[in-house]
Amino acid sequence: MEGQIRPTLMQATEVIEEELLENDYKGGWESSSIWDIQNRVWTEMRELEGALTDYHRDPSDANRARVRHEAADVQGMVMMVADLAGCYPHGARVNGRDTEGLSPVETLVNAGWDRQEAEDDIAEDQAE
Repeated sequence: MEGQIRPTLMQATEVIEEELLENDYKGGWESSSIWDIQNRVWTEMRELEGALTDYHRDPSDANRARVRHEAADVQGMVMMVADLAGCYPHGARVNGRDTEGLSPVETLVNAGWDRQEAEDDIAEDQAE
């Protein structure tokens, strides 16, 4: 399995992308506050909890689809938090700032990371 993306992860990613595309008209998250997005995570978690409760009572296709939708919302929001925190340094913006031309370490430092922690994290990723 090494080097391959798990089928479940691929399916989840496709659903997340569908959700993001449906909401593109709202604009991206790159200029959003990380704290606003984090608060949205909690809102989405409550919606997922409601969907899971309904699914537990009635495991119908409609309730399964709702769980899928709400889970994708949570996953997407959590990804946005990590992105805004600079966890994905290949992105074009971190905390609303352009990162083009910056090294991965500089990108993480601009996102608020300690320089030594950023250097260690990048070195660890490269060693894997």
